[in-house]
Amino acid sequence: MNMLFEESNLTPPLIIIRSGEVTVYNSGRDIEELITDYDALKRSNAFVIYDPDGSLWNNHAMRFSRYGYILKSLNLSNLEFSSRYNPMMNFYGESGGYKFATALINGTKGLGKPRDVNFTLHELKLLNALISYIYCEVPQLEWNMESRIEMLNHMIIEDYEDGFKSAIDVIFYELGQKEPCHSSVRLYAEFKDAAGNDKQAMKIAASCIKRVSSFNTPEMLSFMYRDDLWLESLPKGKTALFVQDGDAHEDIKLLVPLMYSQFFEFKHRTRFN
Repeated sequence: MNMLFEESNLTPPLIIIRSGEVTVYNSGRDIEELITDYDALKRSNAFVIYDPDGSLWNNHAMRFSRYGYILKSLNLSNLEFSSRYNPMMNFYGESGGYKFATALINGTKGLGKPRDVNFTLHELKLLNALISYIYCEVPQLEWNMESRIEMLNHMIIEDYEDGFKSAIDVIFYELGQKEPCHSSVRLYAEFKDAAGNDKQAMKIAASCIKRVSSFNTPEMLSFMYRDDLWLESLPKGKTALFVQDGDAHEDIKLLVPLMYSQFFEFKHRTRFN
């Protein structure tokens, strides 16, 4: 997959957190040996285990439970057995929204021509503006993928005539009248300027709708409606998080590197604040 915009694609096999210190094991060690080590289990605060096929969960989850760990699973292969994950509940402000939008762009395919970086950049601007608006202006219960898909759908005007404005155009116009310096108003204005005209803006919105189509199912919308992972609190209690994505749809798999990126951002902020 071509990465058009900078975004972490890190999925380390094992992370162990002990007394606030994070140790990342990328390769060269027997992961199964590490997660069954008596000393590690007794003295560590949390484990994050990349387990694509679920074999480590099947063989060792109960061992963690016996040592007092809370078990969590980000199981994209079988959502029925997964903790829920809502990226919007796990980021800070504009930078977090930009990372989420970037992950969607890098992990999915839209309607733009291959290598049309400008069109893809316009998609990124739109997604970033919508995420910013949701994050700043809607109740926290609506910080989810469903809200974003609904906004994208409301940008499409079936019987378009020159001068028509979509419901989303109106929302940002009214917000701009009240708060002209609002970050989401600025971002949406950048998108509209980049698109050039309303028909092109709708084409970009339609491309974004295609990008999120794999998330627009009852199972995925429910899975991303709320958050059970609470990445910020992961190191504070004895927790073992298993991450499984072996049989997941390729688009859905983008949530794994995004989750790791958000986890490391939390640890960075905790360390330097």
